[in-house]
Amino acid sequence: MADQDEDWITLSALEHHAYCPWQARLLQDGVWADNYLTIQGAAAHERVDTPGVDSRRGVRVHHRVPVASERLRVHGVADAIEERSDGSLLPIEHKWGRGAGDLRPLILQVTGQALCLEEMRGSEVPQVAIFIVGERRREVFATADWREDTEREIDAMRSTLNHPGLGQPIYEGRRCRRCSLLEACQPSGGEERRWSRS
Repeated sequence: MADQDEDWITLSALEHHAYCPWQARLLQDGVWADNYLTIQGAAAHERVDTPGVDSRRGVRVHHRVPVASERLRVHGVADAIEERSDGSLLPIEHKWGRGAGDLRPLILQVTGQALCLEEMRGSEVPQVAIFIVGERRREVFATADWREDTEREIDAMRSTLNHPGLGQPIYEGRRCRRCSLLEACQPSGGEERRWSRS
């Protein structure tokens, strides 16, 4: 079972690692703090966090679907999966905004969901999507374009979380200022700039 094997990692942790390896490490250690962005994110998930199925314009939408890959040793929960009449699937990750302006962490997370679905269903999942709640906008990406990057990030994350001694985190401007774990992390080089608005 995924939750009984320490070598398994979660797809939500994959997003955090792609954003910042230190953030993923702190979350693994049980460190958590809210800021306005995490609260907005929780609000964005309110509608999709209830398990179930509904239909919209001939498309079945499955909410809060557990997914896993034995090959990659990853597991998680897909916010929503659209099932078309031809049986094709489209996993959709819901986020309030675009993070620090970089969608890559979100794309890797939802591509990870697609890789799990491919293994579970034995069929290709050609596309993935991110629904930006604050913009009411859907961004669609080809799974093939992100497959290798996602698998590399999974390997990198497993290495990061299983081997202590990363060194000192370095302050990275906008990315660190938006992180709810900034005070717990205390990256070097940001002491004077941490609270600036620029």
